[in-house]
Amino acid sequence: MIRDPSEALGLDLVSSSHRRVATREGVQLMHWSTRLANPIELSVLDDSGFIHFSYVLLGESLAVLNGRKGHGVGRKIDERQVHAASGNIAFGPGQCWRFHQHGVYESVGVMLRHDAFEQLVGDAEPTLRRALSNGLCFETGHRGTELHATAQALAHAMRHRPGDSEASGERHPLWLQAQGLTLVSLLLEARADTGGAGGLDRADQMRLARARAHLLSDLSQPPLILDVARENGLSPAKLKRGFRALYGFSVYGLFQHERMNEARRRLLRDDTSVSAVACDLGYSNMSHFSAAFRKQFGVNPGEARRRGR
Repeated sequence: MIRDPSEALGLDLVSSSHRRVATREGVQLMHWSTRLANPIELSVLDDSGFIHFSYVLLGESLAVLNGRKGHGVGRKIDERQVHAASGNIAFGPGQCWRFHQHGVYESVGVMLRHDAFEQLVGDAEPTLRRALSNGLCFETGHRGTELHATAQALAHAMRHRPGDSEASGERHPLWLQAQGLTLVSLLLEARADTGGAGGLDRADQMRLARARAHLLSDLSQPPLILDVARENGLSPAKLKRGFRALYGFSVYGLFQHERMNEARRRLLRDDTSVSAVACDLGYSNMSHFSAAFRKQFGVNPGEARRRGR
């Protein structure tokens, strides 16, 4: 396995941060953040023996499982689009994975050795333990408001390293361990919530995915909920319930979350002024834009740009 993914990115890499912290025997925390000049494909052989519980904060990735080394490794077994604001569980000892990424990407996660997981959950989680015993688990799309907040807090702490000038950012190892295990527990709760689909059938899930694309097609102006629902074959009530179940946000909560993510991407990627970014995203009042940005990321837009560069 590539121990530091940035080693494989070469000239496509604009900036990268990769940190791994061992908090106890068989438990490691990971934070991965990158900006890419061009789309890349990263191939990884999973020889770690760990179960990966991860949460994507920014960006998207296409994850392709290509089979075991030496056993039809070129044959695609599964393929998933991994979205921002969603959690994932993966376990594939000896499996080969390919990840297609571009632009800004940030994730935080917990790696649990299989025996450590068994000690922590005991007889709980029978369906997941059964999948793990078969040597393969690949789940995506777990969501929840508390899950998202925990991932944000953990990622914020993992961005700071011992010796950073901003010493107050370094958290106690026990805090890191507790937050990491909280992230795992919330992912397990999310997957237990009727498979993360809130009782929605496949057709409704597809309609909601189209509604999400419609909602986010123009981040400068949120559409009316009634229009989004009608144009995608949903009632307003089902649209609202479905967004909560599938995406962990209200309809406008998701719009605002993605609007601020886009603001952060532009601030880190472009030389456009903060006021121009705010205007492009529909803000006529800079103080309102700064307050919304600070609420999501904990810093003002200008400070986020300085830190990112």
